[in-house]
Amino acid sequence: MTRRILLLILLSLFAACLLSCTPQTTVPIGTVNFTRPGESRQDTLLVFLPGLRDNSGVYADEGFVAAAGRSGIKADMIGVDAHLAYYLEKKFLKRLKEDVIDPAKRKGYRKIWLVGISLGGFGALWYDIENPGDLTGIVALSPYLGDQEMVDEVSRAGGLAAWHPPAGGDLDDQHRIWRGLKSYERRESCEGRVYLGYGLKDKFATPDGMLAAVLPPEQVFTIEGGHYWPVWRTLWDDILKSRVFDKDGKD
Repeated sequence: MTRRILLLILLSLFAACLLSCTPQTTVPIGTVNFTRPGESRQDTLLVFLPGLRDNSGVYADEGFVAAAGRSGIKADMIGVDAHLAYYLEKKFLKRLKEDVIDPAKRKGYRKIWLVGISLGGFGALWYDIENPGDLTGIVALSPYLGDQEMVDEVSRAGGLAAWHPPAGGDLDDQHRIWRGLKSYERRESCEGRVYLGYGLKDKFATPDGMLAAVLPPEQVFTIEGGHYWPVWRTLWDDILKSRVFDKDGKD
C-alpha cells in the first residue's frame, strides 16, 4: 500500500470521526441575532462565521460584538452556526447563501460583510470566491487555507503571485480555492473589501502571509502571537479603528 493511499484512508477515517462528533446540519442553518431588541434596522449587516470548535454565539462571548458597538459602527450583527459538518458535507455555500445572504438582501441590507476566524475565515474567503458580487467585503482572521501539501505547492512556486493552477481538467476544491485567492491579485477584486489579519507566530502564518502578499498592504493587519482569541481580539480592535465597515467595498 502506497503512502498516499494510506494517507487518504487515514484522512477519510479522521473526517468520519470528526463528523460523528459534530452537530447535525439543519435547513435552514442556525443563526443567533446579536442586535438588541428594539433597535432600528441598519443598512449594514455583519455576519460572523465561527472557528472549528466554536458555536454561533462565540463572537458575543469573546467580546467582538461589544467591541463593534463601542467603535460606533452602525451595523446589525448575526452569528451563523456554520460548524464543521457543513464543510465536510459540502453544504456550507448553499446554506449560507440561501438561508443568510439572500434573505438579508431581501430585507434591504445595502452592505453585507462576512467576518470569520480560522475555519470561519476560510469560509468567508470561499464564499466570496464562489459568489462574486454577493458581498460588500470580508474580514478573515487567521484563516485556514488548505492542507500542507497545497501550501507547499504554492510556496515552492514562489508564492501566490508566481503560482499558477494546473492547466486542463477539473480542479479539486483546494486548487479551486487557491485559484480564487489568486484572483485577489486584481485590484478591483479586493481593494477596500478583503481584509486579512493574523498573528506572526500563528500556525497558519505561512499561507496567510502568501495571501497577504497579493493584498493592498493597508488591508493586512498583523501582530505578534499565535492562533488564539487574545490575538484575534487585538486584530479586531485594529480593524474597527481603521473604519473598515464605513467603506462601501466594491459598491
